[in-house]
Amino acid sequence: MKRATLWLSSIAIAALMASAGAQTWDETTDGGGDAGDLPASAQTTIGTGALNTITGTYDASDADLFLIKIVDPQSFSAIYNASTNFDTQIWLFDASGNGIAHNDDRSGLGLRSGLAGTDVFTTGVNAGQTIASQLVAGGLYLLGVTRYNRDARDGANAAIFANSPFSGIHSPQAGAGPLASWVNSTVGNGVYQIDLTGAEYAAVPEPASMVALGAGLAGLLGLRRRKK
Repeated sequence: MKRATLWLSSIAIAALMASAGAQTWDETTDGGGDAGDLPASAQTTIGTGALNTITGTYDASDADLFLIKIVDPQSFSAIYNASTNFDTQIWLFDASGNGIAHNDDRSGLGLRSGLAGTDVFTTGVNAGQTIASQLVAGGLYLLGVTRYNRDARDGANAAIFANSPFSGIHSPQAGAGPLASWVNSTVGNGVYQIDLTGAEYAAVPEPASMVALGAGLAGLLGLRRRKK
């Protein structure tokens, strides 16, 4: 019985370590379903340490928002993995929905999108500056996923970012307000993966999760003593 108990304890610990080591957030497995498309309904990524990957499914006329923490603006990047199977767009907003950066077709990646802290804005109010210059280390930001041509609009139904050139790194247009809606219909049935650097989960797990694990292990040890 002692060996079985120790084996079960090892399995529980290994499962926790594997979960923590994956450093991935999946829209369905971790988020419980479709991520919201506005700041109030965005999925908050929860975990410990670096957030290296976000995966999900794109539905018709969808927009998925994820709250992340950017810990190193200079090394930050969010780029669609080659496994993504549709014409993408990527968006970055502050936690309140104010636009920071947008890209449609990143240079050298075909129809895939991506943003990096060292990218220099080609349009908008911050043209000539880097994305990193608009970020705060340790700040919370909304990362947006859409298919071309599902575009962000503010409360006045004005485009927050320019729509062209497609390869441009766009900062907000003058007078743009916070994200309020998305326009233009798109088809669905797409899966995506975004690879990240310089980012962490937006929130750490509730202490209760660790307490529950501790209680489970304590129970296993108690069972071992009773059966000894």
